[in-house]
Amino acid sequence: MGKSRKQVSRILAVGGASSDGVQRLTQGQSFVCCQGEEEEHQHLQTFCRELEGLLEASGLDLRDFTPEEFREWLMSFAGNLRNT
Repeated sequence: MGKSRKQVSRILAVGGASSDGVQRLTQGQSFVCCQGEEEEHQHLQTFCRELEGLLEASGLDLRDFTPEEFREWLMSFAGNLRNT
């Protein structure tokens, strides 16, 4: 058997601890955002949704990438994401 290829399956966006005691969790098609103050959590969601949009527009899926390839791809689009 050949060596299996590592691939990205989901994006995990984690915010800091919230002072209001609310535990925030938002799931998208390819991401999970958790924790953070309300504003921070909103920024994480926006970033992940914009990233999903870029993937879709490119005809790509997270599973198309190794972690290293995804990092490189993400950096190539960093200017297109408002929250970078």
